[in-house]
Amino acid sequence: VHLGYAAKALGWKVATPVFDGANEEDIMDTLDMANDYVNTSWEEFQEKYKDKIFMFDTYRDTFAEFGLGIKTGIDLPGEAKGIVYNEKNVGPVELATMSFGQRFEISPLQLVTAISAICNDGKLVKPKIVKQIENTDTGSIEVIETEIVRQVVSKETADKVKNMMQSVVTDGTGKRAQVAGYSIGGKSGTSEPRPDRKEDGYVASFLAAS
Repeated sequence: VHLGYAAKALGWKVATPVFDGANEEDIMDTLDMANDYVNTSWEEFQEKYKDKIFMFDTYRDTFAEFGLGIKTGIDLPGEAKGIVYNEKNVGPVELATMSFGQRFEISPLQLVTAISAICNDGKLVKPKIVKQIENTDTGSIEVIETEIVRQVVSKETADKVKNMMQSVVTDGTGKRAQVAGYSIGGKSGTSEPRPDRKEDGYVASFLAAS
């Protein structure tokens, strides 16, 4: 539906999609929503379907749960928190692009921290540089404990996402990420440059986890 927002806002024509194996009632509900959007204002649509679709506050809160747009607190200087839209600047196109990961800026460290939450059974862990500090004079060792920040998603949800990531490597476009003897999962990504920095070009990437 969010892609429909963008299509309407940009004046694109979008064919009715085919939902293979989806629940018929859900399909009709979605198509009804899409039809309503064509015939109502953005504000009216938001109010009517506020309980059925992701609005800005849902994205913002979910991003924050995974540590996006927030400093991780790693023990290094100069960490940036990233850039997430201000609500007043979010319309149908922005909601659409946010839904597939564009138009906000995060650090590589935030990305690794977020995906690690999936790998750690849904628990967001504070990243650290130092594992332990050893005093060579006394032989004492101070272990820097692992800090679990919060449970972002359930273990069941995390397992489902891990299975999907693994299928990307076993059956999808990430087959070259396979490593003998290891279970590897991953997700490809394309970073689009900001409108005012087109010269930066696109960045194709692949995030892998084991």
